[in-house]
Amino acid sequence: FRIVALRDIRNHNTKALIPKGTVGGFVSSFSNLSHSGGCWIYDGSTVKGDATVSGEAIITGCVTIDGDAHINGNAIITGYVTIDGNTDMSEDTLE
Repeated sequence: FRIVALRDIRNHNTKALIPKGTVGGFVSSFSNLSHSGGCWIYDGSTVKGDATVSGEAIITGCVTIDGDAHINGNAIITGYVTIDGNTDMSEDTLE
């Protein structure tokens, strides 16, 4: 499924504003992206399986998050990255 911002989303980590109606990346289920905080999955990225994005985490670029990965806190994942398996990231930037 492709995500669409249902409200203005202010990311406190990057100070970015994702306006209501912005089309984002792809998820395989409702639970892949938290509906609280300022987290966002930008166009070009995919979160699937049991993976979750929450807090102020940002996923951008050509990123795939899969398995039981949990990206939260102030994490920014960008570039050409695949994260799979049982991974927890909260404060690091991975490019």
